Amino acid sequence: MSTNKRKQSEIHPDLLFTSPTIHLVQPQPIPSTTLLNVEYPGILTHDTEPQLSRAQYTSLDRALSTLHPSALPSLTSSPHEALKFLSKIPNEGLKAVECRLGAFPSHPLSSHQHESATTLNHANIHQVYRAPLIGEAVPTHNIVIRIIKRTWRQKKRKHNTTPPSPAQHKSESAYQNGIALDPALFTDKDLIQNDRQHKRTRYTGRTKKEYIVEILGMATNTVRFRSMADFAFQPQVCVDSTSSSSQTMQLDPVMALHKALATMDLEAFQRFSIPEQLEDYQIASSDQEKSIQSNLGMVPPAFFSRMDVPFNYSFVQTPYSELRMVPTPVHLTRPSTSASFAHALKQSDIPPASMQRFVNRVRLSNIAPQPFRVGRDTEIPTKPLADVVRIEHRCDAQVLARLRELLVQRPVWSRMALKNQLNPVESKELQGTNEKVYFALQQQQQQQ
Repeated sequence: MSTNKRKQSEIHPDLLFTSPTIHLVQPQPIPSTTLLNVEYPGILTHDTEPQLSRAQYTSLDRALSTLHPSALPSLTSSPHEALKFLSKIPNEGLKAVECRLGAFPSHPLSSHQHESATTLNHANIHQVYRAPLIGEAVPTHNIVIRIIKRTWRQKKRKHNTTPPSPAQHKSESAYQNGIALDPALFTDKDLIQNDRQHKRTRYTGRTKKEYIVEILGMATNTVRFRSMADFAFQPQVCVDSTSSSSQTMQLDPVMALHKALATMDLEAFQRFSIPEQLEDYQIASSDQEKSIQSNLGMVPPAFFSRMDVPFNYSFVQTPYSELRMVPTPVHLTRPSTSASFAHALKQSDIPPASMQRFVNRVRLSNIAPQPFRVGRDTEIPTKPLADVVRIEHRCDAQVLARLRELLVQRPVWSRMALKNQLNPVESKELQGTNEKVYFALQQQQQQQ
C-alpha cells in the first residue's frame, strides 16, 4: 500500500489535467458594401443540365425576371431590367415590389412555337390576369455572410485480397482480347454487392470538416413577401372568328391592343382597327348543357386596387361652419322648386326671401359686391347692403371718412389712382392682411 501511494505522488499534476488549446477569433471589419436582400417566395433549382443556347435562362434569371413590374414578363422583362428596377429600392426609396410567380417560361420558344403563338398557347397574354404577390421593402441592418464547408474523409490503403468474381474475370478477359462489351451485361448480384461493399469500406470513417466564414457586407434593405396573395380570375380574352369557314380563336380587340402596346409591335398598330359593334350579345354554345352563352365582350380590368381596406377619408363638416338663415342675394335668386345645398336640413318655415347656407363663422358671411350689368340691371346701387353696414364698425372710422371724401370728388376710381391718394398707413389698413375693402375690376368700372 505504501509503494502505490508513493508512485501516485510522483506523477506531475500537469499530466493529470490537460486543457485544450483555445484559439481566439480575431475581429474583422465589416466591408462597406451595401447589399439588397430578397426573400423570394419561390423555389430556386440548380441547373445541372448544360445550356443549349444563350437564350435559355437559368433558374435565378427567371426568378429575377418575375420581379420586374411588367405585366408580361416573358415579353417585356429580363434579368437585367429586373436588377435595374430593384436598384431603385436603395437609390430612390422604392417600397412596393411585385412578384409574378410562374409567369416566365422555363425554356425559350422555338421557331415552331413562335409560329403557333397566334393560338395564344405561348403568347402569355393570359399573364395579365395573374395577380402578383405584393412585397414590401423594409430597412434592415443585417450582415450577409458566406459559409464555405469542406469535408475530408480518410481513405484506406488498397489491399487486393478478395478474388475477382466470374463476371469481373469475363470482363477483364474480353477487354484484353479487344472486344468492347456493354457493362450492363455484367450486372450480376455478386458484382453489385462487391462494388457497394468496396465503396463502404474504402473510407476509415475519420472525417475532418472545415468551415470558412466570409463577411460580404451589410443588407440595408430587405424585400419581404408576407402578405396574402390576391384572388385571381381568368376571363375569356379570346373570341371566335366567324368570318372564315374554319373557326379560329383570336384575341379580344382590347387585349390585342394591350399586347401591341406591351410589346411595341408597330405592325399591330398599323393593322389595328376598331371592329364593328354588333348586337350579338348571346350566341349559341357548343356545350349541350348551355345552349346560349354570353358574347357581351366586356373584358374586365386586370387590376383594380392595391388597398386591402378602403381608405377612410373622414369627411366631416368643419367646426367653423354652421347652418344659418341668410337673405337670398339678388344674383342667387332661384325658383321655389330648386333645392339648395342644405336641402337635407331645410326647414319648412323659411321666409320667401331667405335661404339656408353653411357659413364659416370666422370669415365674413354673405359679403359680396353688388353687381350691375349695363343693359340688364335697371336699379343702380346707391348704398351698401345691410350686412355690410352691420360690420362697418370693424374698419377704422378715419379711413372710411377718407374714402367717402374721395368718392364725393370722383364717383369712379381706378385701382392705382385710388391707392395713390392714400398714405402708407391707410393703404396698410385697406390692403394688408385685413382685406376689408373690395376693389372692383377695371373692366367693370369702364362699363359703369
